[in-house]
Amino acid sequence: ILSFASGHRAVSDPCFDLNCFDLTTNTLLIEEKVVSSSHATRLAWLPPLAISQLELYLSHLRSLSRLVRAANPVLANQIWAVTEADSPHPIPLFFFLQDRDGDLGWMRIQPSILKSRMSDKWELPLNTNRHLLSTWLHKSGCPTEFIDAQLGHVEAGCYPFSGRSVLNPDEIGKTVIPLLQSYLI
Repeated sequence: ILSFASGHRAVSDPCFDLNCFDLTTNTLLIEEKVVSSSHATRLAWLPPLAISQLELYLSHLRSLSRLVRAANPVLANQIWAVTEADSPHPIPLFFFLQDRDGDLGWMRIQPSILKSRMSDKWELPLNTNRHLLSTWLHKSGCPTEFIDAQLGHVEAGCYPFSGRSVLNPDEIGKTVIPLLQSYLI
């Protein structure tokens, strides 16, 4: 749901840190297509359904931490740490578990690994979520500039919230968040 709502590109360690989420404004900072050091992230808006999924996932991670504590206390502490906003995060927020010769550990999410693990359930390219979202928002009457901001479509030097931009993130959120919620339902 997070990838479909945010239009996140297929990258290693998507939404890598809990501190990238602002649950008061329903926004997410995404680092996926670094154009320059001053434009390495983009802002995306999240509907209530995506925020709910994130909250449920954090609850799941806390339960998982308790479950693996006996087998791997270091891993259990790492998993618990990523659920705490103000603590260091030793592993990415999203990860795979793997068994390495009887030793439980975590593995980074990478596009190639994700594609191979989902091959029997998802045959489309991993970036299909972006095309579906863009098409749906266009058909729903969302302004093109707002769609471009949500998906991180920028031309060099034309960033949605640069000093010369007239776009207001709050106005984009007021328009986009309800559309994203309808899209996901």
